[in-house]
Amino acid sequence: MPWKIVSPHDTKLIQQIAKRASELTNTKYPFAHPEDLVFALRLGHLSMPLDLEALFAAEDDQFAGDVFGIHLNLRLRPGPIFNNNFTPRFARVQT
Repeated sequence: MPWKIVSPHDTKLIQQIAKRASELTNTKYPFAHPEDLVFALRLGHLSMPLDLEALFAAEDDQFAGDVFGIHLNLRLRPGPIFNNNFTPRFARVQT
């Protein structure tokens, strides 16, 4: 399997997304450390490319649903990348 990397542009967007998400954590959204979110988003993006610009611009509820869904459903063992058949709203359509 060839190594994949996240581009510098995408890395910057992922860091901005993680920062925004960590600022949303309160009683409505689960707490997640920004570094954990960056890890989950990078791995999720490598496995199922995300439309990072659309995700970053999304309304809070849709934004949080994808970011925290990716974080909570990330699978770190062989098999599908996400548990529970989770698919981010902002996953790029694979054709």
